Amino acid sequence: MMKSPRAVRLLVWALSTLALVLLVLLCVFRGRAALGPCTRYLMPQKWAADQHARGLALAMKGEHSEGEESMRQLDQAVAALRAALEVRTREASPQKWAGTQGDLGNVLLAQGQRSAGAENVRQLGQAAAAYRAALEVFTREAYPKDWAGMQDNLGVALRLQGERSEGAESVRLLGESVAAHRAALEVWTQKAFPREWARAQINLGNALGTQSGRSDGAESVQLLCQAVAAYRAALGVYTRKAVPYGWAMAQGNLGLVLQMQGVRSEGAESVSLLGQAVVAQRAALEVYTREALPQDWARTQNNLGLALRAQAERTEGTEGVELLDQAVAASRAVLEVFTRKTFLQYWAKAQNNLGIALQIQAERSEDEEGGKLLDQAVAAHRAALEVYTRDAFPQNWAATQSSLGFTLYMQGERSEGAESMRLLSQAVAAHRAALEVCTRAALPQFWAGIQNGLGIALRTQAERSKDAESVRFLDEAVAAHRAALEVNAKATLPQDWADTQDSLGHALLDQAERSEGAESMQLLGQAVNACRASLEVRTRMTLPNDWAESQKNLGNALRAQGERSEGAESVQLLNQAVVALHGALEVFTAEAFPYDDRLARRDAKRAEELLQRRQEKQANSETQTSQSPTPVITPPAGQEARQP
Repeated sequence: MMKSPRAVRLLVWALSTLALVLLVLLCVFRGRAALGPCTRYLMPQKWAADQHARGLALAMKGEHSEGEESMRQLDQAVAALRAALEVRTREASPQKWAGTQGDLGNVLLAQGQRSAGAENVRQLGQAAAAYRAALEVFTREAYPKDWAGMQDNLGVALRLQGERSEGAESVRLLGESVAAHRAALEVWTQKAFPREWARAQINLGNALGTQSGRSDGAESVQLLCQAVAAYRAALGVYTRKAVPYGWAMAQGNLGLVLQMQGVRSEGAESVSLLGQAVVAQRAALEVYTREALPQDWARTQNNLGLALRAQAERTEGTEGVELLDQAVAASRAVLEVFTRKTFLQYWAKAQNNLGIALQIQAERSEDEEGGKLLDQAVAAHRAALEVYTRDAFPQNWAATQSSLGFTLYMQGERSEGAESMRLLSQAVAAHRAALEVCTRAALPQFWAGIQNGLGIALRTQAERSKDAESVRFLDEAVAAHRAALEVNAKATLPQDWADTQDSLGHALLDQAERSEGAESMQLLGQAVNACRASLEVRTRMTLPNDWAESQKNLGNALRAQGERSEGAESVQLLNQAVVALHGALEVFTAEAFPYDDRLARRDAKRAEELLQRRQEKQANSETQTSQSPTPVITPPAGQEARQP
């Protein structure tokens, strides 16, 4: 017999009530251990609050842990916050929903900073989406303080997304990041919210600094100036006594941007900025001790190494060697904390920076020692590329490929025969690979730097090649340097401009030596002009090592000009060549630069011997002229003969 619908409903109600009673009894008899799974149905709001609190606690543990343990706790934190959002819906609890979305964004952001590849991109995208969701409730009109906080956090997520993107997408994300931080500062004023204002200033400085690296010319310089201003503003609130951690953060970030400014400046200004950068990083390390804050200590050591390396490149003699030793020591210190197992991305960055510092050390070392350092540098770059894959970190991959290319070029230059050509071919391939990502439109400064490095490797390939292949390599080298000069302008990037002019001069010299007649002399004139142009920025006082390199290349170009000239002009050019080469040897000493010292001495000896032969030839010519009979000029008819 069929039951009526009403009876069925009563039966369902009775069974549901019985199940609920049994659940309550189970919770009572099993005690508090059973309360967790029970309360989602009995007390959903309390369960959601507990899940939220659990997520925040796990997130804090995860941020202070390392490696797999950190990722495990952050995964659990995300799961707990997502569980809370199953109860805290936007319709039922809009404010709690928005707050939980914001906290979820923070944990996803922490995950994104620790992961790699597609997972990294996914997590950062989800973090940005969570902040945007929170902003649907936390409007500026209704919740101005919360709105400002979400805008600031969104700006951080967008900046990290921009750093991992390419081309127009990267530019768009970084522009949105800066806009988000500026929006936060409209509410977080210094007077009303001083600490929040200072935090937003630091985040704004970070975004502006990243934007600068992807901009060109005057715009890039202006963005760096704005970043410096933002950090200095933050330091007006974050004093060491009142907010030591915030003060150290602002000091470290300020030091990094000052170092970027110093590298792009010239003369006394460059020296001053790099000095300020080192001071700022060392100040940060007074708070960021290895014992108390190992991760912050390691990051600051990395930035200190960059500033010391830039200083070393602009310092001669034993002081320069000492600064470079300190830079290498700082890079190695980073790897004591940032291991591959615990901090994959930071480990890769430290490996690449160590490789660059070792490569510069190799320039100042004897052949055997220099070879070992270059081997270590190549190993460090290749280690970084195990993490910095093209798919996961395209820009980092390209930058590391370029660094590897330059180190391989140095190895090839110091090798012979088939081994030299193999290394130089690898160097060219590395630079060309980098240019597939670093396009002129997306990253003009990086693109120009890679073009210059490519030109140097191609020129060295040409030196070890013959006939048509050598000519082709040189043509490609000159084209690469001229392309770099389309971005590296003297007014905005003086040091990069000078570097490229010097490289161009060297390539033009090699072209001239493979040419003949008027074409050869024309190329030599261009080579001399390029080397002299580089010396307008590369002065002995501010960039002694680069100055010596330009002097050496200028001396060789003048020697080639003198070799192709006659008489007094030849002697004059060769005299200038000898002076330039001896100038280079004042910096390229056997103690500080044994490899460059040997090359410069070889070139100077060649110029001196040629000068001596030309002087003897000129003296003999003058003697013969004085001993020859005085010629008599025959006058036209009707005039007397006369002597000249």
